[in-house]
Amino acid sequence: MKKVVKFQMLAAILGIALMSIAGCEKDNGGNDPDDPNAPGGTSSAPFKIKQATIVYDMLEGLSQETVTFDENGKLFRLEDSYHIYILDENAKKAYSLEKSTKTYKEETLAFGRGKRQTYVMTITETGYAAAGYKKTTETVAGKSCTVYSGTSGSTTASYGGWNEIVFLITLNGANVIRALSFSETAAANSFNIPADYTKK
Repeated sequence: MKKVVKFQMLAAILGIALMSIAGCEKDNGGNDPDDPNAPGGTSSAPFKIKQATIVYDMLEGLSQETVTFDENGKLFRLEDSYHIYILDENAKKAYSLEKSTKTYKEETLAFGRGKRQTYVMTITETGYAAAGYKKTTETVAGKSCTVYSGTSGSTTASYGGWNEIVFLITLNGANVIRALSFSETAAANSFNIPADYTKK
């Protein structure tokens, strides 16, 4: 039960955080910034660096997540205490793996891209400025991150990152997402389903 509540809380808070900055979406009006064929879409390689592994603190220590990517994000992996999510743009495949049962199932590309999108900074500086957000810098996980902060109603949100990778999201001063460690490496087997996992 605790696991379900934690993930529901995380989903709700992330939703609030992203809604609070929704007024700053890409200037070109793209409906799906992660779909290269959509209006305003971008490449399916969303990061400026080739590879990285980033450990994140979620909800002020409630949980941790590890993001690993290669080929500028075409290969992407998200791991938490209970699940692993893998996106392989080259093979046009996405998977969700359940650690406790060592099982996996195929997912849609949209599902995999949705997992990745949380960690991609897709909002432009122009959009933030138009919405009245203030730009500052903050060192997070050893990187000098650009941070945009603004207030909507009673909610003050900050959204920051480096090289188009999200490093922090805060709501009213509390961390929703904060990078704890960063390295420009990715283990070679990160994007493969382990041999001891079986398909659901």
